[in-house]
Amino acid sequence: MATGTWEKLRMLVSKQFSIHQRHIKPDTNIYADLGADELDILNLSIRVEETFNIHIPNEKLATLRGRAEGIVALIATLSCEQRPARTLGTLNSQGK
Repeated sequence: MATGTWEKLRMLVSKQFSIHQRHIKPDTNIYADLGADELDILNLSIRVEETFNIHIPNEKLATLRGRAEGIVALIATLSCEQRPARTLGTLNSQGK
């Protein structure tokens, strides 16, 4: 699990649900364990999008109702998919 991503997600969840970060584990279920409702999920999705500079498609929002480790995986996947591709031309222009 990407440590930086995990720590940022724990901080977001901790703030949103007013729970200490030590109580948020990879297997914590946002919906069942933290009692999230649909508004909580929507707010969490906005915070995740802003923090990680990604867009969560509507069909992926259900992932935010699940386990924290699933959310980290979703963030990693979307970050890779939505990151602009670096071409040889952009690498050369950056002196790499």
